[in-house]
Formats: sequence, structure tokens, C-alpha cells
Amino acid sequence: MLGKVLRFDGARSIKSKLYQPGLLLLILFGILFITLLNIKMKTVAREEAYRLSQVLASQNQAVHTFINQEQKPSFFQTADLTEDEFIPELMSSTYMIRQINSHLDTYIPVDYYYKEVAINARSPQNEAHDYEIEALQQFRAGNVAEIKKVIDWQGEKYFVYMQAGESMEDGCLQCHGDPAEAPAELVDRYGPERSFNRDPGELVSALSIRIPVEAAYAGANRTSIILTLAYIFMLILFFGSYSSIISRTVLAPVSVMDDRVRQMLARFQSGDQDVDLVGDEIQNVNAAFDFLEQKLSDAYKKLEQHAQSLEVQVEQRTRDLTHANAQLILATKNDWLLGVLNRGTFAERAKAEFDRARSKQGEISMLLIDLDRFRDYNGTYGYQAGDETLIKVADIIQQHIRGYDVIGRYDGEELIVCLPGANKEEATRVASRIVDSVYSADIYHRNNQPHGRMTVSVGIASVENAKDTYFDKLIKEADENMHTAKETRNTYHPQ
Repeated sequence: MLGKVLRFDGARSIKSKLYQPGLLLLILFGILFITLLNIKMKTVAREEAYRLSQVLASQNQAVHTFINQEQKPSFFQTADLTEDEFIPELMSSTYMIRQINSHLDTYIPVDYYYKEVAINARSPQNEAHDYEIEALQQFRAGNVAEIKKVIDWQGEKYFVYMQAGESMEDGCLQCHGDPAEAPAELVDRYGPERSFNRDPGELVSALSIRIPVEAAYAGANRTSIILTLAYIFMLILFFGSYSSIISRTVLAPVSVMDDRVRQMLARFQSGDQDVDLVGDEIQNVNAAFDFLEQKLSDAYKKLEQHAQSLEVQVEQRTRDLTHANAQLILATKNDWLLGVLNRGTFAERAKAEFDRARSKQGEISMLLIDLDRFRDYNGTYGYQAGDETLIKVADIIQQHIRGYDVIGRYDGEELIVCLPGANKEEATRVASRIVDSVYSADIYHRNNQPHGRMTVSVGIASVENAKDTYFDKLIKEADENMHTAKETRNTYHPQ
């Protein structure tokens, strides 16, 4: 029995192979989709923060430009100020912008942060933080024109936008150069250390905007969690329905097919040619079919070899039967000893030639040949020698007639030849050659004196128009002429 065929060591079934790849692909698709959506939502939040930052920066830059280029020059032209006076509300654009933004905060619902920051800023409120100091150093080095990024600030996420601010001009050095030359009220208000000793052309400030994106990021994360839970629910629902349908339409029939394959294989005697069913149901069926195909192929080869053997035997038997039939036909038509036609077959063939000549009113001749004193020859030398002599004489006759002439054994030692289309002269020449050739064969015959050898006597019957006679009459005439020739022996008649 197939000991190995029914062995099953727990390989994965077709069910797991159908479900696992699909489930894995759907999970990966869900993760990818939700991740990309989360990234997109956070990207939108950053883009909105960036647009708001540009609006705030442009707005404050415009105010700064108006103050420095129009408001302050006009003020200094009309104001009667001493060198020691300092009015920050009119003389410091940074102070004025800071104050404007403090009022603006009450009208804008976004909790944003805006400052014109500097290192060693005049007002501590404008002092740069660590990330702002790093940005200022990059602006001074000329590495970047603006900075935009998301940072963690005090436990929350913020979008930060920064761009280069003011560079020190000659007109600014009165308040930012040597503290001894600055307005006394300025020094009294801020001290002699902060924002002094600046160099012309030095980049001293940067615009720094910080917009909270924690809520937007948290919303994106909440949305991702909700979508994940919904997707998991949909997967459970989908796979529940899918599993039910596949189990009924695919897995159940496949399982039945697997069981039937095992039962079918168990009926075979496999010897050393076993097959392991250690895969899933489809693989088991394929393995079984491969096994059965091999078995069928082996059986077919054996059957084919047997069929070929039978064909050879049948072919041989057919050849033998054909040969036997040919021999039988030949035996019924030919004389078995001489290999010429027997009397009946000769009569049929010769009669056909005679009828053809009769219909054409043509010529035809007959030769009746008899071996002289043949009975004495048999009595003296034996029947075997007589048969050999008959065969030799028949061969001599066939050498002197045409291929389409008809030769047969007429009776005992008598042979007869039909010469279609031959007249008397042609028949006479044939008869003469036969007589001479038999004599020249020098077949010793002591009782045939005075010749001392085997001779023949030939009777000739010819007709110029076959309509002038009958077939039997022609044969009879040849027989009569042969008996006339035998009176002399070793000759033919008529001469």
C-alpha cells in the first residue's frame, strides 16, 4: 500500500494561503492610506501656518518700513528735541511694532507669536531664544533666506517661520553705536550695555513667528485613529463575508477533492514509487496527478510495447499467410515441378490469346514439344533424373521464347507453347532452335539411338487468320504434327 501517500505533516492549507496574502495586502494598504492621510493633514496645517506667517511678516515689515522711511524722518524734521531726549513711541520702530502687535492680538483669534528678535536686544522682550540665535547665525552667514519648520516648544508643537530683519545703517549708529553718544534718556531707560557697539551693515535682527499646530496635529492623529478603527471593523466584516463565501464555493470542494485523491491513491500498489502529500490541497492534487500521470505513462509504454510486439507478430503472420496464399495460388496455376503453367491455366491463357487474335483476324501459332523415349529414360536412370531432365528442357524452351509467350505442361513429358502474333515461319524458327538446343545440351540417353542423348520432337500448328480455325482444332493440329515428328525424333514438323 501507499504508506507514504497518506502521510500529512501539517503543511499550510489552501485556506491560509488564500487569506493571509489578501489580509496582509489590505492591512498594508490601510496603513499606507491612513499614514499618507495623516501626513497630508499635517502638511495642510503647516501650509496654512506658513501662509499666515507670510501675512504677518509682510504686514509687520510694511509697518516697519513706513515708520523708518516716512514717520520717523517727518518726526525728526518737525520735533524740537535735545540730544538727551528719547521718546520710544516715536523714535523706536521696534518698540512701536511691539506695541501695535500687543493691541492686534486682541483682534486675531490665532494664538500666534511674533517678535523682531536680536542677540543682545535692546529690550529683553526681543532677546532671541536658542533656535532664533541659530537662525540669526545662518542668516548672517548667508546660508538661507528664510526658515520654516515645526518644533516642540514647551511641550507643544509649533510652526516656526523666520526671515532676516534689519541691518545696521549709519543713521542707526547714534542709538546703537557708542553709548556715550546716545541720548541720555535711552541709556537711562535700557542701560549702557544692551544693543550698543553695533557695526555698520551688521544684520542685527530677524523676524520670528511661531504659530501653534498642536491642535491640528492632534486632530490629524485623532482622525487617523478613527479611520484605523473603522478600517479594522470593515476588514473584520469583509473577511467574515469573504471567508463564508470562499469556504462554501472553493474550500469545501477542494477539501472533498483532496480526500478523494487520498482515497484513490490508496488503491494503488506503488512499490518504491511513493508520493508525499505534504502541501496544501491544490499541491496535493497536483502531486497525485503527477503520480498518476507517471503510472499511466508507464502503463501506456507497456501497452505500446505490447501493441508493437503484436503488430510484429501480426505482420509476420500476414506475410506468412500471404506467402502461403501465393504458393497455393501458384500451385493451382503452375506445375509445381517445372515452374510453368499447368494444363488448365495454360488453356485459359492461351485461349485468351487466341480470342484476341481471332478478334483482330491476326496470326497465332502453337508448339507441342515431347521428350523422345522419356519413359525409357526414367526406367534407366530413375525418376529423379527424369525430373531434372524435364526441368532442364523447360528452361531451354523458355530461353528461346518471348516474355509474353505462354508456356505450360501439357501432359507428362509434353510441353506446349502459345506464340501470339507468330506466323508459320517464326514458329518454325523457334521450334528449330529448341530442337537444336536440347540436342546440344548433351543429356546422355543411351536408349535414344542413334543419337545417344536426349532429344525432342516438336509439332507446329500456325494460322494466319485465327478466324479460319478453332482453338481446340489448333491444339489438335499441333499434337498430330508432334506425333509425325516423333517418327523421326530430334526434329519438328512440318518442315
